[in-house]
Amino acid sequence: MLELDILLNSYLDKNYDTMTQQQGAVFSEVLDYPDKVLLDLLMGEMQSTDRSIDALVKSIRQATTCCSRTSDDLRL
Repeated sequence: MLELDILLNSYLDKNYDTMTQQQGAVFSEVLDYPDKVLLDLLMGEMQSTDRSIDALVKSIRQATTCCSRTSDDLRL
């Protein structure tokens, strides 16, 4: 799914070099999720009960939304 590719690649581009081994394992785990479940998690439609997955999802959301606005986006 293209949307997932964009979100996950953006996160990896910014964070891969600083990910711990545990974070890498959790990332690999979520890659095995069905696309619909993963997209629902990343869009905030669903929340994981697993704390490490929930933390990763929040980190991915933050990495893909933070600082993406330009000054043109802020004009009225």
